[in-house]
Amino acid sequence: MQSHVLVLEEKIKKLHDDPERLPEKIDLLNELAWEIGLVKPRRALAFAKESYRLSKKAPYSRGRAYSARNIAYCYLILSRLNRALQFANEALELSLASGDREGEAAALDAQAMIFGRLGNYQRALELAFRALQLTRETSFRPGEGWTLHNIGALYLEIEEYDQSIDYFQQAREIFTVISRPAGEARVLSGLGEVYYRMGDLKKSLQLHQKALEIMSAHDIPTGVNHSLMTLGKLHHELGQWAEARVYLEQSIALSQKIENPEMLAAAYLELGRLDQAADQPQQASERLTRALAYAEQSQAIPIVYRVHQALAELYEQLGKADQALFHYKRYHQLHQQVHEQENAVKMHNLQTRLDVEQAEKEAEIHRLRYVELAEMQARLIQSEKMAMLGKLSAGIAREVKTPLEKIISNSRVSREGLARAEEQFRELLAALPARKASSLRKLLDTLAEYARDNRETAQKISGIMQRLQRFAHPDEAERRKIDLHQQLDDLLELVRYLTGERIRVVKQYGKVTPFYAFGQELNRVFMTLLLNAVDAIEGEGEITIRTGSDPQQVHIQITDAGPGIPPEELPHIFETGFHPKDARRHLTAGLANSYNIIRKHQGEIRVESAPGQGTTFTIDLPRNLK
Repeated sequence: MQSHVLVLEEKIKKLHDDPERLPEKIDLLNELAWEIGLVKPRRALAFAKESYRLSKKAPYSRGRAYSARNIAYCYLILSRLNRALQFANEALELSLASGDREGEAAALDAQAMIFGRLGNYQRALELAFRALQLTRETSFRPGEGWTLHNIGALYLEIEEYDQSIDYFQQAREIFTVISRPAGEARVLSGLGEVYYRMGDLKKSLQLHQKALEIMSAHDIPTGVNHSLMTLGKLHHELGQWAEARVYLEQSIALSQKIENPEMLAAAYLELGRLDQAADQPQQASERLTRALAYAEQSQAIPIVYRVHQALAELYEQLGKADQALFHYKRYHQLHQQVHEQENAVKMHNLQTRLDVEQAEKEAEIHRLRYVELAEMQARLIQSEKMAMLGKLSAGIAREVKTPLEKIISNSRVSREGLARAEEQFRELLAALPARKASSLRKLLDTLAEYARDNRETAQKISGIMQRLQRFAHPDEAERRKIDLHQQLDDLLELVRYLTGERIRVVKQYGKVTPFYAFGQELNRVFMTLLLNAVDAIEGEGEITIRTGSDPQQVHIQITDAGPGIPPEELPHIFETGFHPKDARRHLTAGLANSYNIIRKHQGEIRVESAPGQGTTFTIDLPRNLK
């Protein structure tokens, strides 16, 4: 790399400020900034800014897009996330305007990395997979390698370890083929982190040591820094405290040199925990306070909540209940915010896997449509239902985990605080000074707030489990009286992590009294239509659910504000084996099965749509099913 950098610098010097060759100089500056970005991010930022200035002067749109991309990456490495996102957005806009697909991929990848650092993993994965598709379409191997690495890192953060290892290994294969040692070393660090979280500390230590060797040999300070900090953490957990301190202090020195607040926060956090374990609470408090300042400066939410957790545990150990309560509360607020993002990603991943399974079943049905088709369809419908139920159950279990942890932690702190309060009331109530009485009242008020919080959290868990039980009702083969609106509300709650804040659900329920139907099978139909509606909407949008009835029939309409379905596809939408051109509509097997379920109910299902006008599915069901 060093020889290539020298060649680029020599070419730039020879160009001077020749106006006719300004685009060439801009391209060379961008290439130079990209080459040294990981090694010398501040110098790379200076080259990228010069390129950006010249590209505006030229004007040269493509050069400006790549300049903005490089600036975004440099700010990302330096943990200035707001500035990084600003330039990544500009790079994407310019690349889209010029039709530069390689530039579009690079800008999307930068955005993905930024949203990942901000803790918005669902958005980060969406952007990363769009970038991956573009790098493969354009055969841009370095970009593909880095995007695969970044996807592996995102899956690591949401604890999808098998997928994380898979994407890291794909990235490593590419970096080996194209001779990118920096990429290979970063992949080794990522794999080391996976094995660390899986509890294999020795394997993790080997991988990180190998990564450190490569990073040091090629003078990549950001990579060296990360490896030093991680090796310090590993030696701490292995009980090798002296070695841990050496690595962590080296990490702090290097982080200060390259001015990386996020790495400073991580290293001080680990040193604070080491001091706490060594029974040095005052030093631990100083380290952790520094860690919190650097973490908040970096804007990286995951490291912020981990520092709050460590401070809460330290103050609880020291008997400082007020300070412990404050940090526990901040920890839980931020922890829950991040885990809600993780839950959304997991639900999205479950949906993706289900789509693949359904596509495979759809192909099998199509192949055997003239060979015992009815029997095969029945088996596939049953297995599809069970797969969906099992996967949704896993997602709900994940959602339940965080509130339960919150209850356990809050209950523990509340019990200790109440015990202290009761003791003070018994011994000191009569002689309590006004100032101490005020402090005690404040403590009791805080504990009461936690009690209310625990109660609300428990109610949330109870509601989730009740909806899950209703959805998983085992009487699929039985005709029973159903409450239509209850079933729709339960399903909406189960898929709300897919809708998030970007999709508004409007319920226009009419008067529908309970009626007889195969309730579990109708759940399958409503789930398919809701998931299709969510999938059809890119960005923000709206789904409207209308219900009504007359003496003979019940009517249900589900309308999405998506791009609509082309007229030539509408006649085939309920056919088994049909594949729409629009890749957003995956549940074609589900639509075919939905058609059969509604016909079993002696009802009708139809679709109305036009490009740019959304899609409406209408279901008419008899009130008196025979």
